Formats: sequence, C-alpha cells, structure tokens
Amino acid sequence: MSDTKGIEQLYRELGGPVYRRCLRMLGSHDEAEVAVQEVFMRMLKKKGHFQDKEKTGNYLFRVTTNYCLNRLRTLRRAPVYCEVDDGTGATLATPEQSVVLAALLRSWFGRISGRQRLVIYLHFMEGLTKREIAEVTGMSRQHAGRIIQRFQRQAREENTREEE
Repeated sequence: MSDTKGIEQLYRELGGPVYRRCLRMLGSHDEAEVAVQEVFMRMLKKKGHFQDKEKTGNYLFRVTTNYCLNRLRTLRRAPVYCEVDDGTGATLATPEQSVVLAALLRSWFGRISGRQRLVIYLHFMEGLTKREIAEVTGMSRQHAGRIIQRFQRQAREENTREEE
C-alpha cells in the first residue's frame, strides 16, 4: 500500500471493525470516532511501508489497540468532577467525596466492560438520565440503573473505607 488511495481503501474495508474495537475499548462513541481518525492518520504517515494486505490489517489493529490503551491511561489520570445522587435525593458533593469518586471512576474504567464504562461516563460525566442512557446505548433503563447503583454502592463503600 503506497498511496493515499490505498489508505482510503483500507478505511472502507476496515474502518467499521476499527471503530467497533475502539468503541468496545473506550466505551464512548465520541472517543471511538476520535480514535479512528487518529489511527488512520498514523497509517497515512506510514503509507509507504505496507505491501502485504494481511500484515497491514494486523498492524492496523495493533495500532488501534495501542492507541486505545494509551487513551484509557490518559483518561484514568484526568481529573473528574462529579456529583452523585445516592438514591435518597442527597448528593455526594463534598470535595473529599468527589476525589474518592474520581479515583473510583478512573479505576473502574480499567476493569469494566465498554458498555458499563459508557453508562457510568454518560451518567456521571454527561449528566444523562437512565432513560436517556437507555436510548443511547440500546439497553434497558433498568439495566442502566443497576450499573449506576453498583457504582454508587462501591463509591459509598470506598468512601467509608477512606473515612476509617
């Protein structure tokens, strides 16, 4: 693959699978779209280095995976500001609680599935309701609620441990 047309063809053939891999890993449509653009820009810079189509595809997915892993590391280190409804109508908004929640959110991003990560991100970072999350993700409102409740329960447990 030695020209821009080759990269365009590669995008037409593998753009969808690359996007799906990014979405699974990053859990956000916006992050996945940015990742796809970055991955293909990197491929464009290396355009003269690929002759074998199979090796090119393997390299593309390796670049995709590495980009997403690096992006997740960056997201884990980024500051997070959130208010959390604990189910009683009260919000966990003290600075100490926000720090604990931010740390928990960053640690969760590394160990939960893309769909769970997406629900948590949409609810706590974007402020979407369970109904809006259900519409965006295609899961039931109840399932989104269970994911949010599990996160809140762990946040309260983590907060209790920090206070002890």
